[in-house]
Amino acid sequence: MLVNKPDTRFKLNEDGVLVFHPIDKEDAERIWSDLRVELTFLRNNLSGKEDWLDIVPHEHTKIKIITHIEVIRIERILEATEEKFESVKNWFDKKNLNYPGSPEDQKQKARQRKYLDAYMAHIERKIKGEDKVFKEEKITGLFKGQDIKWEKVIISLPAKEWTASYELRVRIKGRRKSESFSLKEFEFWNKRDNKPNRLFFVLQALANVKSMLSLEGNKDEMRRFGKSVSALGKLLNRQLGINGSPFNTKELHWTPKFKIEIEKDEDFISRDSKTVPYEYWMKSDED
Repeated sequence: MLVNKPDTRFKLNEDGVLVFHPIDKEDAERIWSDLRVELTFLRNNLSGKEDWLDIVPHEHTKIKIITHIEVIRIERILEATEEKFESVKNWFDKKNLNYPGSPEDQKQKARQRKYLDAYMAHIERKIKGEDKVFKEEKITGLFKGQDIKWEKVIISLPAKEWTASYELRVRIKGRRKSESFSLKEFEFWNKRDNKPNRLFFVLQALANVKSMLSLEGNKDEMRRFGKSVSALGKLLNRQLGINGSPFNTKELHWTPKFKIEIEKDEDFISRDSKTVPYEYWMKSDED
């Protein structure tokens, strides 16, 4: 006799709440899809049995009893399946992951397919000798429509040598997943001089000295710096799709509402505004 083994991915915690423990994200997505199909089947089956129970004549007592027992059995299975589905849903919520098949999930997968298609097209052209360089797609409005405040944004600047492919990362507090972008993608790269542009140095300066920026330089220089901060704010608004100024402003003091992190590296030479010459982050170049 075959006995169904219990699914070890579902376990009761000390409070008697069913908790989901998938093998990985792909396993969780598969279980989510399977449970949705099962729930649809059970609900339709239950509805059909209840309708049948209503139309069976009262004198057919045996049929009514059998059908009623079947309704109770389906209700119990449905209740257990709904509990499983809720535990899977809670797992996705805790991991800050989109539900499989949700509009957000479909949008993310569409972006991934678009990028993959562009990359594959590049590979085909490169094989044919028609394309030497893969052009990275520019980003725009990354978090548009998500009602995210600047105070929730974290921008990480890895301590690496500056190149066009140097990556910065953007994430939202409470979410594990981050989005990575090259300086070229984020429009922080000066193609003419082949180095980071003025706005990148402004961002890095704000990361290191924040409101103490006005302690260095004269007021004319700081006003020029303020114009660069304003230009940086417009770029961040456009790229991240978050409304409102990203900065707090008081006279000649500017502090980011978001958090800027610079990762540590033993070989990294500090390039904050105290060591980077003014011409780097005060430069009025047209990028």
